[in-house]
Amino acid sequence: AYVHLAHLLATNGARDEARQVYAKAIVRAHDLPTLLWITETMQRTDYFDESEQAVKRALTLSSNNPAALFSLGKIYEHRREYDTLISLMRKMIDTRTADLGSYSLLALTYLKIDKPALAEHVLDQATVIAFPNDRKRLAGLEGWEALGDFHMKKTGVDSAIRYYERALSLDPENTRLKTKLSEAGSRPVR
Repeated sequence: AYVHLAHLLATNGARDEARQVYAKAIVRAHDLPTLLWITETMQRTDYFDESEQAVKRALTLSSNNPAALFSLGKIYEHRREYDTLISLMRKMIDTRTADLGSYSLLALTYLKIDKPALAEHVLDQATVIAFPNDRKRLAGLEGWEALGDFHMKKTGVDSAIRYYERALSLDPENTRLKTKLSEAGSRPVR
């Protein structure tokens, strides 16, 4: 009940009250699923720093829980602690506790710090392990499309087209990607 109330308060602009109710929910939570649910709800309503207490409690119950580690990564992303985030996501990938979201978060972080080659490498790894229905997610703004957008802004049309085509190979019906590819193809090459 506390989580629902806090979410309602947060979405209606009563942020201080929501913060207090979220804190009560964290104190009363005693199991991993509840702590993860609280964390996810808090982060959806932009209480990243405040969610750290729930994440750390979750990690005391299960130190390698992928959902808790991913939530911790989202806190690092919010704080722009990119080196710590990269280290955590690499560790998850190396120990095979990472899910697709972890790969996407790592790739997008590499784009934020202007390392597109590393982002591409991570997306290649994710594409290999992704189930067919998850590949659409990798095609979009959490993956290859984001890499195409990065290159459209930074390096030019040729590179962007290559990544948009890669994205479309994973999600051939994506109209947004088709539009971007068409627009890129009509621009002068630089």
